[in-house]
Amino acid sequence: MSDSLVLTGVKNIKKHTGKEMVRLTPTGGGDVFRLKEWWNQGGSHTTYTDATLFKVTTAAGTVKLAVASNTSTNLRIDVDGNFDFKFYTFDEVHRAALYTDDLQLIEQYVFPAISGGKTMVVTYPGAPSRPSVMPEVEPVPCPVLELAPNGGSNWIGGNVYEVGQTVTAKTAAFVGGKEPVTYQYRFGTRPDSGSPWVPEAWIQTTNLKNSVTYVLTAVGQVNMQSQAVDSCDPAVTVDSITGPRNIVAASAGSGY
Repeated sequence: MSDSLVLTGVKNIKKHTGKEMVRLTPTGGGDVFRLKEWWNQGGSHTTYTDATLFKVTTAAGTVKLAVASNTSTNLRIDVDGNFDFKFYTFDEVHRAALYTDDLQLIEQYVFPAISGGKTMVVTYPGAPSRPSVMPEVEPVPCPVLELAPNGGSNWIGGNVYEVGQTVTAKTAAFVGGKEPVTYQYRFGTRPDSGSPWVPEAWIQTTNLKNSVTYVLTAVGQVNMQSQAVDSCDPAVTVDSITGPRNIVAASAGSGY
């Protein structure tokens, strides 16, 4: 976002490229404002100067730019979105000043006729700062949540998958994720391989390969699902599910 214009005299605007700078007109009539001489700070007497006054608005806010102009002034003014002003073609113009929207002096600009070279920017202790657009803060990516090496859920050897037996599985271990991370597991069963799983309620656990048990109560299949859910927005969920095991009827003499 930027704007550029040429001020000719005290009110004529030429080669205006944008909408950020708008010349203001005094409510009492006329073309110029009577402002205190901003270059005479702290003197015993207050003196005034005629100035062309612009309202300048960008995404950063609104300021006012005063140019100590006369009928012979010819000045090009450029401004960017952070109120960084550049001035060119300094015909019959010696000074300008930047104010807040309520006319508190921010800084003044002394042009080459006085500075003897480049435009000099003069600031004052305790003066307000130019408004500026706050840089957009890039969100910090969440640590990747994933299974730890060799950390997947698994059945232990030696399980007997018969009705009435208690089987043991190991929960999964994970790495990463934005804390706090919830670790949980649940067993699931179904009557056959073509039916949907019916899961038990989640049970919270720790992020270790913990031994967990389940009592088999019906013929069909059983599995165990481990899950980690982190605190990213949106939350990241990683699952690790054991392979299904077939549950058979209890063997003769088992009591089931």
